[in-house]
Amino acid sequence: MDFEIFGRVTIGVMNFDKYAVIVDSGIDENDIRKVINNVTKNGKDILALLITHAHSDHSGGAFFASKRGIKVYSSKLEADLIMNPSLLNVIISGFYNSQISGSKFVTPNYTKVDYLDQTFRVGEEIIEVIDLKGHSLGQVGFKVGDVLFAGDSLFSIDILEKHPIPYVLNVPDFIKTLDILYDFSGKIVISHGGLVEDNKKVISYNKKRIEEMIELFKDFSASGIEINVLIKRMLNHYNSGGNILNYLLDTTAIKSIIFSYGEVEYKDGDLIIMPLTTENI
Repeated sequence: MDFEIFGRVTIGVMNFDKYAVIVDSGIDENDIRKVINNVTKNGKDILALLITHAHSDHSGGAFFASKRGIKVYSSKLEADLIMNPSLLNVIISGFYNSQISGSKFVTPNYTKVDYLDQTFRVGEEIIEVIDLKGHSLGQVGFKVGDVLFAGDSLFSIDILEKHPIPYVLNVPDFIKTLDILYDFSGKIVISHGGLVEDNKKVISYNKKRIEEMIELFKDFSASGIEINVLIKRMLNHYNSGGNILNYLLDTTAIKSIIFSYGEVEYKDGDLIIMPLTTENI
């Protein structure tokens, strides 16, 4: 098996003897069409489109692939989200947010998606389905030979310098995934950055950023603090800004850190992060 990568948000192609398998679909029809045309021009039949997770920059082109007769697969949880795209809006916002519902990033087109097992067969070849949750709740990667298509399980150093707060739904799971990937000795392909040149360096950079955010949270909340004040201080520290969607994305990892590593109580209409004790410092 050899592989190719395309696009600003990586679309991967696994090339086997008779077939090709595409990994992720870009944000819309334009992204995936170019890849499909390139594969078919080279005489390969496309056996499947495998989606690492439901976010629109990975699944948004799946509806077009499906219209071209390509079967689409993902983990059960992520497949259910792709087949109920308005739920992505709820996950990002915490409620159905009409102000961001028109964004292609938030609400992709409905696509029929089949559930993946732990492996996917291409003739005699086996693609392993690897649990890489953290960035999303059901994200998976796809490993064949010494190559792992890892989705958004980690981010390039350039991306983290440009967007210092990564979008992570479950920070403890994200850290566990980074630890698993640290021991992987093969090639890792990520969605934002393509082929990773130095696995351990990039994984360590991701982990250092998350650990830095956890320590910053502990420093800011050591004596107790209102949750909204803490969030604002964290956002200002990283110069976060832009628009409503940026705010919702950037505060997700912060909230996961707060509720994973702090003690929160409701008092007089506010959520208060309680002073840290020796047990949770």
